[in-house]
Amino acid sequence: MTHPIQHIGGVQVPVIDEVIRPDLDSLITVWRDEGGSTSNIYQSVDEVTQSDTDYAKLRVANWILTECPSTTTRTLRFRLSNPSAPPNPYQTVALECRSRIVDPFNTGFTATVDVKIKEGTTTVRSNDTGNTVTGTFGNDRCSMSTNEINSVTDWNDLYAEMTWTVCANGVDADLDIYCSHVYLELVP
Repeated sequence: MTHPIQHIGGVQVPVIDEVIRPDLDSLITVWRDEGGSTSNIYQSVDEVTQSDTDYAKLRVANWILTECPSTTTRTLRFRLSNPSAPPNPYQTVALECRSRIVDPFNTGFTATVDVKIKEGTTTVRSNDTGNTVTGTFGNDRCSMSTNEINSVTDWNDLYAEMTWTVCANGVDADLDIYCSHVYLELVP
């Protein structure tokens, strides 16, 4: 849905007010949905009303965790549906991901998730430092700047990519990574 707003000089500029969700699996190797399926995983994270009862899940058995900082990572990527129109560069465009990591044997770990907005294979925006992930579902977000919004040439080729980095002190661990919700929000 578009809403006109006043812009500098009184010129009306359209603003998109919508949420776009995953519509295709892109990088899901070894990921499963809540029922164990390996296809159409995007359908477990694309719901309109956020729910933690369906999710993408990765079971990492016998994962040797390196000391922090770590290069031990796991990535999940989905193509996003097409927006009704390109957003105005002065509005908010943000990707949100809801995730958690469960350590069933309490081996201890530190985990972060890096949330990225990609145009094709090019990273347009990343939260870079990663947000801390715990055993409780939490939301992680990255917002695009005006320059980043302007840099996108094909809004119909956007992807949501989440990379979890986990580290410990050389511990052999079994961990479960859950991602329950992913969306790109375009708001006035």
